[in-house]
Amino acid sequence: EDDVTDDELLKIIKGPDFPTEGMILGYEGIKQAYTTGRGKITVRAETEIEEMSGNKQRIIVNSLPYQVNKANLIIKIDELVREKKIEGIAEIYDDSPKGGVRLVVELAKGVSAEPIIAKLFKMTRLEDTYSFNQVALVDKKPQLLNLKQLLQIYIDHQKDVLLRKTKFEADKVSAKIHILEGLLKAL
Repeated sequence: EDDVTDDELLKIIKGPDFPTEGMILGYEGIKQAYTTGRGKITVRAETEIEEMSGNKQRIIVNSLPYQVNKANLIIKIDELVREKKIEGIAEIYDDSPKGGVRLVVELAKGVSAEPIIAKLFKMTRLEDTYSFNQVALVDKKPQLLNLKQLLQIYIDHQKDVLLRKTKFEADKVSAKIHILEGLLKAL
């Protein structure tokens, strides 16, 4: 309806639902995308630090940004280690359960995890930015839409579909009634 404000809609629809999870950084990109139709959203992998014996730590990556391939990510991190752009990583391996994500980055003795995580976010796709561009066909023409317009067009489309379906069903029933009336007269 016309009386619903953008802020009220944003309380209900929090943001895009990426299938590979990940963490959306900040809210301004989502707000701009939903109110104007365009915006940028930064998605970051979820990480945690685990302590190991012998004064060692490891970084566990539990989710990845959308469309980031685990195997390619491991290759990229391995390249950065070989080129000495990131120092302090002893081993990286994929320990993912079926259907999930668990990448393990073991660090060398005495190396702190926080600066390594920061470098990984900066130099790999563990942090990625996505452009948000809400373009839809309206009357067979592409049009940039905000969230309110998008929802209204969807609701109008659903009304049209329901109306057409109801008319189709009514026409079928009407045709059947016509046949039955003819049979009744024949009897």
